[in-house]
Amino acid sequence: MKAILKATLLAFASGLLAFALVACGNTGQASTAASGGASGAEGQGGSREDVEAILNQAANQPFSTVTFKITTSTSTTIPDDEGVMQTQSADTATTGELDQSGDKPAMHMSYRATSTVELGRTEYELFVNSERLIAKEGDQLYVEEMDDEALYSYSQSVTSAISREEIEAMLDVAASFEISESDGETTVTITADPAKLADSQEQIGESDLPENSTIATMVISYTIGTDGHFKTVRTISSLDSEPIYHMNQTCQYSNYDATSLPEWPDLQAYILEQSGIETDENGNMYFVDEDGQTHYITEIGEDGTIYFMQ
Repeated sequence: MKAILKATLLAFASGLLAFALVACGNTGQASTAASGGASGAEGQGGSREDVEAILNQAANQPFSTVTFKITTSTSTTIPDDEGVMQTQSADTATTGELDQSGDKPAMHMSYRATSTVELGRTEYELFVNSERLIAKEGDQLYVEEMDDEALYSYSQSVTSAISREEIEAMLDVAASFEISESDGETTVTITADPAKLADSQEQIGESDLPENSTIATMVISYTIGTDGHFKTVRTISSLDSEPIYHMNQTCQYSNYDATSLPEWPDLQAYILEQSGIETDENGNMYFVDEDGQTHYITEIGEDGTIYFMQ
């Protein structure tokens, strides 16, 4: 008869999955950062209508694929046991490729994080499509089934900063605007009004800010390249809190419509390796159990299930 043996593919921890969703945007919360417009450019003030027209034109530019890089730096200044102020920092970098040319998006991303609090670094790769998520950490593979909600959360985490929804949210809390030109590129800088940010958080009834803290500053700059697409989104923000908290983030977009996804990991080869499955001289796959019994494999399912004759 046929028996079923589940392959030893570990489910990827849900906390790490959430940690990998490094959204570039979320202007309603204090989760973005980095400075600047185009260096050497002369800026001029603009109305909301002027700024909205420029940003919406770029946001409406269609694209099928894109390469992205998201870098985030956070720092916290707190007193030590003797009252001397100490700064702790953490840096993350997420690079990858997004393909939304098919019926549903697919994405590859590499994640790296370092911190002054914990020595060493965290590194892994994610391969995401409509069927599953594959995480590669060192030589290990971890697999999660994928549903549409999770799939689109991953793809939107990469492009949220250049979406019309995020742009509109930032315009709604703006205190001032600046438009500058340099080498054919246009940079729009928006300085947020902290009072409007606080109101927007009260209206949605939630906040990711630390307890008893408010946003002190937030400035976001959108640079539009000569091809009409967004090139960078840079933001700087800080909190009026104890400890003092600063966040900086830069989202870079490139290679529009010319990006290719890398080759996906070979799950079947990994399953064979991890399960101790061998191949005989006739090409038949088999394994030997603890009792010395030989079992021949009849099928390996896409979810890692191994079927064998008992």
